[in-house]
Amino acid sequence: MLEILGTMLDNLPIAAIAAVSAGLLRNIAGWLENSYKDNKVDEFEVKQLVGTVVKYFAGITLLMLGLPVGEAVAGTFILDSVTSSLKNK
Repeated sequence: MLEILGTMLDNLPIAAIAAVSAGLLRNIAGWLENSYKDNKVDEFEVKQLVGTVVKYFAGITLLMLGLPVGEAVAGTFILDSVTSSLKNK
């Protein structure tokens, strides 16, 4: 298990992971700001936050597995499209 994690970290493009992490932190900060403004957190808002975090971590995982940035972004986009279409059915 540690060997797999080591390989993932070796393949990690630092600039890409920094950009993805910044986006994730901005999304979480925005969610917290909106929750603080209206002093309530609806179930829908929690689901939105969890969905956002899962999508970001999917992108981070694809990057850590060694996929080129473009392919990791495409994979995350496809995941987002599939999960969005499933929610709408």
